[in-house]
Amino acid sequence: MSFFIDVESIEREVRTLERTASPSETRTSLFNLVIFTDGERVPELENPLNYLLGKRPARVIRINLGNGVSPGVNVTARCATDAESKSVCFQEITIESDKEGIAADPGSWSPLLIRDIPVFVLWFAYPKQYPQLFRMIQEHVDKIVIDSDFLFSTLEELIFELRELVEEVKKEGAILADFAWSSTELLRRYTARMFDPEPQRNMLYRIRGIEMQGGSVTEFLYYLLWIASRLEWKVFPSQGEDLPRFTDLSGREIQVKQKDTGDLRAGTRITFSFEEEQTMQLEGRPDGCVEIDLGEEENFHFSASIPTRGKLLLNEVDSLHQDNLLLKALELLRK
Repeated sequence: MSFFIDVESIEREVRTLERTASPSETRTSLFNLVIFTDGERVPELENPLNYLLGKRPARVIRINLGNGVSPGVNVTARCATDAESKSVCFQEITIESDKEGIAADPGSWSPLLIRDIPVFVLWFAYPKQYPQLFRMIQEHVDKIVIDSDFLFSTLEELIFELRELVEEVKKEGAILADFAWSSTELLRRYTARMFDPEPQRNMLYRIRGIEMQGGSVTEFLYYLLWIASRLEWKVFPSQGEDLPRFTDLSGREIQVKQKDTGDLRAGTRITFSFEEEQTMQLEGRPDGCVEIDLGEEENFHFSASIPTRGKLLLNEVDSLHQDNLLLKALELLRK
């Protein structure tokens, strides 16, 4: 069942509002961005959107789920002027859905999509409440973007839902992205660089423990899964709020620990411990400096910083590429 939306009337209103909000020639929308929320405007969503405004023109369809209000539609337009003095606009259509989610049915909002350009979904609603809807939207989209740091409150819930999520997405053939995974890209890149010289490369098979200070539990889990997928470690289910257990190719358990969780951009330190009490460290600082400490006074410094969620969103809408490293990491949760 779908909720009737007068598409022609809304399109007229969009054009009128865009002309009013735009002081100059308007750039054509590059993509559709469909946003599912539980109805609240949260900074985890609004900040990335505000960063995107003025950088990429888009048709933005917000679908507020389960507010308990009568279904309805609201239309706005927001524009900013770019370096070439042209207007870069968001054509924003907000759909309020009722508790039954009738207005959220793709049959209601899919006629509002601009044809022949990509369709991205930002899923900021609790997926467990809307499993059928989540399956239905995949028929209409090219890429689904989530932020598992925001969506899941416990580690146990996170692992279960990610396992279900990757199965659904792979079944339907949609592209999946996760801000929590993308935010670890710098750590993964410099970890690879830390172990790239031949002497350090051999240390990969002598790792006995990994400790992270800073970052979220989700980001640490993703980081560990990435390492496990590259080194062919085995992953065993966790109990309650414990991280999964990891064993290397010889069957020895890798000790993993996280302390002082927090914003990854505020600083993080990863310590690798090896046989004979040897350690190596990777540190990302809030001032944009990355330090690799190989021990014995052998240090390297690089200029790099963790991107904001806004930059991550910009990267995702600029690409229809599936990060297969993400899928390989998530596959370990299904085994």
